[in-house]
Amino acid sequence: MKKCSYCGAEYSDDVAVCGLDQTSLDVPPSSTSFSFPWAVVFSWGGLLFSIFINASIVYGCLPYFFWHQNLGPGMIFWYMGLFETAILTFVIGVPCAIVAVKKKRRRIGWLGLVLALTPAPLGVILLRVAMHLNGIQFD
Repeated sequence: MKKCSYCGAEYSDDVAVCGLDQTSLDVPPSSTSFSFPWAVVFSWGGLLFSIFINASIVYGCLPYFFWHQNLGPGMIFWYMGLFETAILTFVIGVPCAIVAVKKKRRRIGWLGLVLALTPAPLGVILLRVAMHLNGIQFD
């Protein structure tokens, strides 16, 4: 006995099409999968995290462009925070980018990888420009 996957009507084994709704009886019904798309969430999560970190570095560096006072202690703490943030972004962003590349989401993966590697150079460049604008010599 064959059973229609759409309406549930039963037919003998020699019938190929349901007489009520014209559904093929030879094709088994497709199994519905409700699995969570971890690769998509992981890929986009890493990319968005990297974008957020880079934006926060730019935002955190803005006061140094406008203060014309003693920037020494503030910049030391900034460099310490920048180093920790760069390591955290690398540890989270690079595995997410690798998963994205392996799961055929190449553009997301490569963009995430680039953004995971940019916080340290971006922060250093912005602070060097701020120091130069404020007349501070750096060696």
